[in-house]
Amino acid sequence: MKYIFRLTLCLLFILPGYYSIQAQTTVDEAAYTKLMQRFLNDEKLSTQEYDVLYYGYIFQDTYKGSSIPSVDAAAEMAQQDDWEKAYDMAIRAIPEHPVSLKLYHLLVSIAGSVPHAPENATEIYTNRLLALLGAILRSGDGTCKETAFWVNTISDEYIFMRNYLGIDNIKSQRLYEENDIYYDVFEIDPGARYEETEIWFDVSPSIDYMSQFFEEVRD
Repeated sequence: MKYIFRLTLCLLFILPGYYSIQAQTTVDEAAYTKLMQRFLNDEKLSTQEYDVLYYGYIFQDTYKGSSIPSVDAAAEMAQQDDWEKAYDMAIRAIPEHPVSLKLYHLLVSIAGSVPHAPENATEIYTNRLLALLGAILRSGDGTCKETAFWVNTISDEYIFMRNYLGIDNIKSQRLYEENDIYYDVFEIDPGARYEETEIWFDVSPSIDYMSQFFEEVRD
């Protein structure tokens, strides 16, 4: 992957820098595992630690690109109004998808309707969701490819747009590639926290994983 630390020309956001994060997560895997344990124990982390936690997951063996079947299954169960079963399925999906925005958004939505959920479950999963959303927010401003928001999965784009930026109307989507970097570009109506009519996401990690997966299948 061709990622380096870079600064936007306008707002000076510091992007995650996949190469730097990869060095931290692969050279000291134990440290990343410990960081993940702290997150799942709901300890408060620094902003840099949340960034490493979210983007560093790309380099873990359990990362499967945008494929999150156990989360999708739990969401489908919630759509059938079986809150308790959906909640239990979502809880079981956490070890497999510990930084999935879709997973924590689902838990926030249904925990209050589940009798056996901890009393503070909604607060716990809200805090996790906001921490991960913050990592994406710090990655850019989304106005162009140079300052695109960086996401781990396709579903994270939609949670971020709708539940953080307040974007309700997505008019169109296209995939754009330049120098082996892949972007999702959305035409939108401005949201509560986003005034532009176009928003860019760097989805290279997910596309790269899919490409590598299919190459291995062919081989």
